[in-house]
Order: sequence, then C-alpha cells, then structure tokens
Amino acid sequence: MKKWVVWALFDDGEQSVRNTLKEREREFEVYSIGIQKKDTVFYCDLCSLDVIKQLKNLPHPDIIVASPMCESWSMGSNMENGNACWIDDTNTNLFNSDDCLRIRNRDSYQGSRFNYLRSLHKRTLGELCVAHLVEILEHFKPTFWYIENPQYSRMWLYLKKYVNFYEGFRNIAHYHCYDDETKNEIYSRKPTCFLSNILIPLKANYQIKAKKQINVEPNYDIRSKIPTKLIQDIFDYFVALWYETHNQKGQPIL
Repeated sequence: MKKWVVWALFDDGEQSVRNTLKEREREFEVYSIGIQKKDTVFYCDLCSLDVIKQLKNLPHPDIIVASPMCESWSMGSNMENGNACWIDDTNTNLFNSDDCLRIRNRDSYQGSRFNYLRSLHKRTLGELCVAHLVEILEHFKPTFWYIENPQYSRMWLYLKKYVNFYEGFRNIAHYHCYDDETKNEIYSRKPTCFLSNILIPLKANYQIKAKKQINVEPNYDIRSKIPTKLIQDIFDYFVALWYETHNQKGQPIL
C-alpha cells in the first residue's frame, strides 16, 4: 500500500485534515502546517520569504491541501462597493471577469465600523498567503492539491488577475450535504470552492434545507472547520484515481 505524504497548509487551528485522517496513519502521513504552537503542528510562517527553505525540512509531499484565511476576501465584511479590504469592480462571474479589485484609501473608512489599519493588515496578510501558496505548489509539484475558500471569495479573482495562476478546476461543495449527526456535525449550506488540479465529484445541492442556520460562531477556527465526511470523500477520490491510473509498481498506465 502506498503511503501518502500530506501537507495540510493553514491546518493549525481546528486541524480538520489531520483529525480526519489520524485513524488512517498507515495510509497517510499528515503534516499540519501553520503558526499556532502545538505539538501536532509543524511551525512555519507561510508568509515568510524563506518558506520554501523551511518546508524542505519535511518529506516531499504527494498531496498539498490549503485553506488560507478568507477574512480579507469574503463578503462577511461588506462595505459599499466591496468589503473592508477591497473595492470590488467584478461582476458575479468571478472567474471570467475582466474587471479588478482596487485597494481602499483611508478616507473610505470614515463613518464605517471597520478600522483602516486593521483592514490593511488583513489585506496584505491575505495577499502574502495566496502568493506564497502558489509558490509552494509550483515548487513542490504534488500529485494532487486543492485550495479551499468560499465560492464567492475574492481570492479566486486575485489568483487569476494578480498572481497569474490560471490552473485548476472549480469543485463546489455545500457543507450541509456532509452533515454527520452521529458526531453532532451539522453545517450551514456554506457554498465552498475547492480549486484542484483534478475534477472532484463533490456534493452540492442548495435546494436541500440546512438543519443549521448560517454559522455565526465567533471563533474563526471553529467557523472555518471543514466537514469530516467532505475531507474523507476528497482523499478517497485522490487515492482511487491514483490507483486507477498506476500499476502495482506505481508506474503510470499508458
């Protein structure tokens, strides 16, 4: 049996990926990577200029998954013509838009509930996370990868227009399709995009009524938790696809 080395970037909060796969240690060797100081986290500032050098201390990844912070990209901090970090000139089809995001000036925060410097820090941190994430993918070239963020995150446009990252397929999932009442895991609809180097058949049905209303959990880590069943489905699909396309020696089937 092939053992997969998994790098779970930004998985240092709730550690959704690590916790989901911990009972499959014979199959997956998971490294949660981030800046929270825990015994189960490989400490690495993913916005650092020497991030590649730091990550070279780990075994080479077969799979890289990443859930970068969505705070600067999401619609949760709505302001006029965008959010607290960006003026948004896009249309509703973010991937095909020829428009762009513009940086807010300080005067635009007057009279709003958002702080200019705090929003500036969130925006620049979000940009650094995305830029270095692409650098990591391009340098280490894993067999499979995904980047997770809300379906309508402005990050998708930023990746295309400013980082010039055009790769991947948009795989949409609705979290409430992955409820697991046996584990008390009940989710809102939360349409989420898993941009990946492959097409992944995920569950998305907005017509089904969610058992839980929009999650207003104040803790960012808990609010960002990915459903266990969803992670299992993705990794099961990665593995199944690899075995379908490789022989017993691990060589590609031509």
